[in-house]
Amino acid sequence: RKRARGGAKKLPAEVAALLGEAHAEVIGGDEERAISLLGEVVRRVPEAPDAYATLSEIYEGRGAAEDEAKALQLALVAAHLAPSDATAWRRVAVLSMEAARRAPADGSTPSPPRSPRSGALSKAAAFTDDERVAFDALSRVLKLDPRDAAAAADIAALYASRNMPGAATDELERFLAKQDGAGPRTTDEISLDLVLAEHAAAAGRAALAKEALARALEDAAEPAPQPGAAGARTDDDARRAETRQRAAIDLARLLYDEGDFDGARRALGSRRPDEPLDVAVVRGACEARAGDAARATEDWRGLVRQCRGLAQALADGGGGADVEDYYDEQARLVDAVLDALGDLAPAVTEQMHELLAALLDAAARLHGARAAVEEDRAG
Repeated sequence: RKRARGGAKKLPAEVAALLGEAHAEVIGGDEERAISLLGEVVRRVPEAPDAYATLSEIYEGRGAAEDEAKALQLALVAAHLAPSDATAWRRVAVLSMEAARRAPADGSTPSPPRSPRSGALSKAAAFTDDERVAFDALSRVLKLDPRDAAAAADIAALYASRNMPGAATDELERFLAKQDGAGPRTTDEISLDLVLAEHAAAAGRAALAKEALARALEDAAEPAPQPGAAGARTDDDARRAETRQRAAIDLARLLYDEGDFDGARRALGSRRPDEPLDVAVVRGACEARAGDAARATEDWRGLVRQCRGLAQALADGGGGADVEDYYDEQARLVDAVLDALGDLAPAVTEQMHELLAALLDAAARLHGARAAVEEDRAG
């Protein structure tokens, strides 16, 4: 018989019709009918990966812990029945990583992944069962698609979750080295330099982190290939601009921490009217170190306004996950300014003292508004 996608057999016409009917029931919302039809497909053709994959999606959507576990097992069956289908293995990886995040810290037994890469075996010995499944699946994805930057980043994240930034760094270095000579770097590969820099910095390899960020800055400046009309702005262009901005701020922070304040200012480039707040905060710290208190104070005033605005939003009932994430980011930026001012003491100018008072007042308002939201929820 003719082979289908991923190495699976082509279904007989009557079974394919049952599978199509099951998909229609899923779309129509009758999951029980769909499960019954898919069960009949599996009874007639036990090696039909699409049936197991669809069952997996149904159970995943139900949300209960036992259903999520069943979704992972069904996804594993589907992937093993279509071993050359990278999408199926990617789904296994996603489900198993989600299971690992849900599990309590001591909820599963460490076990090394079954991987042909012997160098990875000893490093991954601390993985839980769910993490091992994810590692196996991601390794298969990379074998099928050696340029899958997301799979490499996820393997690195597994190592990092086990407090092994060195192993995470090694994984990404290997992946990026294999891309040399494979053609122009994709936007995903350029963005991966940011992830490499994060893990390298955590591993105490500051030189490698700076090298990765500098490379990202340079490569992200190149325009992405333009499909369609000449000059049209693509999603890739926007992502490259975002990557370049992130690389600049991360590199500036590394250089600032090393005391290279001029280098940090150069990494940030010219000041822009629409400068993001985190860039302005680091730029202000550099300006303050260079003795330009007026510019530093001006750079930091936006943070005072943002804190006050967010405090008001929380007080008006504008809670939610997005606002709370934003709260955490504002708190981090406030800490960065306070650290910079602390480093400058006793050379802080009167202008900076005024800003410090305003910032502390805004931060206090923000903290009070967040506390009130949490108290309302508890009540």
